Amino acid sequence: VVSTQSTGAIALRVHNKKLLSRLIPIISTKFPLPSFKRVVHRDNSCLLLLCKVSQLQFSSNNPEQIPDAASEYLMTMVDVTDGSISPRDLVLVTVPSRLPLTETQRDSCSWPVSFHPNKELENKILGLNFGKEERLSIISKMKGLLKQWEVASTNKKLTSELCYDC
Repeated sequence: VVSTQSTGAIALRVHNKKLLSRLIPIISTKFPLPSFKRVVHRDNSCLLLLCKVSQLQFSSNNPEQIPDAASEYLMTMVDVTDGSISPRDLVLVTVPSRLPLTETQRDSCSWPVSFHPNKELENKILGLNFGKEERLSIISKMKGLLKQWEVASTNKKLTSELCYDC
């Protein structure tokens, strides 16, 4: 379990904090994404995560471009007529397709997510879920297998003759 896969999402660049406060409940109701942080502050503005691209019923030949129909749909849903935002404020971002299970996965996410580490999984990855005697037994068995492998490869025996339950 090394990394999480990413998927495309659409965010809206918002410069006005009052507008941002008004948009958050609208967007959260229409496109629930409970595991993701909705607002990220960047470059004297905020990015409001609207939705994953897969949540929209629009397709595009160019995955790096928001389809015009999706852009129009999102802008009408946001319903801001004062000109403070435009389709140019819609930005493609990447979010994890699944929630991270380990700290390493969380650190590789490009968009903030809710995270509760799976300690059991992390301990297994780090080898901390075995007691001292169990680890010594595993090491001993692995050494035995390696020794058998060396003998088999020098004698050109078939590897199927190796004893895996020694």
